[in-house]
Amino acid sequence: MAHRFRGFAIILYAALLAGVMQACGGPSVVPLDALPSDSSQGENLAYSVATKAACGSLDKLDPAGTQGTWHFTCQKGATSYDIAVFGGDASRRSGLKALQDAGDPFVAKGYYAVTIAPSGASKDAAAGASPISSLLDPFR
Repeated sequence: MAHRFRGFAIILYAALLAGVMQACGGPSVVPLDALPSDSSQGENLAYSVATKAACGSLDKLDPAGTQGTWHFTCQKGATSYDIAVFGGDASRRSGLKALQDAGDPFVAKGYYAVTIAPSGASKDAAAGASPISSLLDPFR
C-alpha cells in the first residue's frame, strides 16, 4: 500500500512541477506561421524563430511594445539579430516596407522578419567575416 502511495505522490509531484514550470516559465515554442495577437504571443513566436536558428539570449527590445509589432534581439556567435514580430497583415506590410526602404538585407516569413542588428563594430566584424546574406541563412 505504501508503495502505491509513493508512486502516486511522485506522479502528482511531477505533474505539479510541470504545471508550475509552464506557468512561471519563459516563452513557449509555437509554429512559425503563428499569428500573434499580443506581446506574449509575439514573444513566443520570436522565441520559436530564435530557437530554430540556434540563436540564444532572446531579449525584448521594447518592453511596452508598439501597436501590433514587437521587437526582439538574439545572439548567434558574434552576430546580433533583430526579430520583428507582426500582429497582423497591416503591421506586416508596413514593417516589411520599412525594412525594404532601409536597404538592409532581411529574411521574412509568416508574421516575422529577421535582420542583422545595427550594432556598429559587431555588425562590421560579422560582415567582414561573412557575406551579410549568409549570416541570415539560419533564418531562411
